[in-house]
Amino acid sequence: MSCDHDASNNLSEMHGELFLPCNMPEPPKKNFFTNLFTGSGLSPADRDVLFGEQQSGKSTSGTAALLPSARMDRLGAQTGGATSEIARARNAAIERGEKLGQLDTQTQEMMDQSKNLSKTAALLAAKYEKQDKWWGVWPR
Repeated sequence: MSCDHDASNNLSEMHGELFLPCNMPEPPKKNFFTNLFTGSGLSPADRDVLFGEQQSGKSTSGTAALLPSARMDRLGAQTGGATSEIARARNAAIERGEKLGQLDTQTQEMMDQSKNLSKTAALLAAKYEKQDKWWGVWPR
């Protein structure tokens, strides 16, 4: 009987629970990109985090300043040189295209002239062939 009595006292503990109770975690903070893509916009706190203190006019410590340097000047000169080389190559390609067009026109004219010459030569040969047969001057 003592077993049954102990079992009945511990019956509520023996059932177990389907879910264990626990504290709810804090909701996650909204990500900047999530807000940006969902269209909910920026909150004032996000603006302060991104752009620094707007009221005091101070910039954030991560803001980069453009400082001229010898390397930047050298890169600027190199890009200027590369740009001029590209422009020169482009102009040379345009000139080459124009010259090829002129060459094509001249070739077509030469072809037409050679056809005319062959026709004229054929007519001349036919004329002398008739004379040769009529006069019998040329031996065969």
